[in-house]
Amino acid sequence: MLMEHISHSQLTTFIECELRWKLSRDPAVLAARSNNDGTWDMKAGSFIHTVMELFHHPDYLPRNTDDILGVFFDHADEEIPLRSPYEGQVRASLRNFIDSFGLDEGHAPTYVEMDFTVPFPGLKGYNLAGIFDDITFDNVNREIVLGEYKSSLKEIDPEVKVWQTWQGYVYQYACSVLYPDYRVTGIQYTLIDPKKAIRVMRPLYPDSVPEWKAYMTRLGKEMKDVKTGKREAFPNYQWKCGGRYPCPFWRETCQRKLMMGF
Repeated sequence: MLMEHISHSQLTTFIECELRWKLSRDPAVLAARSNNDGTWDMKAGSFIHTVMELFHHPDYLPRNTDDILGVFFDHADEEIPLRSPYEGQVRASLRNFIDSFGLDEGHAPTYVEMDFTVPFPGLKGYNLAGIFDDITFDNVNREIVLGEYKSSLKEIDPEVKVWQTWQGYVYQYACSVLYPDYRVTGIQYTLIDPKKAIRVMRPLYPDSVPEWKAYMTRLGKEMKDVKTGKREAFPNYQWKCGGRYPCPFWRETCQRKLMMGF
């Protein structure tokens, strides 16, 4: 059966290493992941996203510091229990957000954590799926600004997290399908870690949508060819695959093939 949904993260994995993408789609691997709570970094990120969603939810207005530190954390903790040495760092990250941007910053997106599914460009039977962290409409100028929250327990490097990702272009294409009368002009990244919270606005250029649509079409067709066995998945074989945080398929597949030829 053909895969029906392609996400931005799948596209990124495919670009980084086709073999890793193919192996990660194995039913056994997917089943193991669904039964795994994930790393604490992942859980911390999900926890912060949940608090941010509550922060923007109209049911929680007006807001004050006690709400953020009390009610919001309690609600998030019901969904994603956070009991580890990271808990203090997660709370420090969110305190940085409050101290940096305040509780009444005037940022009131129309939608928060909004799922979307649109036809994948040029690939019949496939969809592009994802989640807008938040999406703000300027109904006067017919413009959209997207919002993304990025959290990490490590030092934040905006150049890496913001300028070297094409996530915004994927979401820009989705908006062009969902809201054809609007133009996506930028994506605002809120970067939160235990040491600081900053915002970086990355402009998006509406005229680039056709170019990125064509690029996604080519990638989608290559993914389909690999999945259906029409062509072999090309491994990356870069040294970083077996580095400090190795690809889970490095030792069992790539390293063995490099060293032993099979």
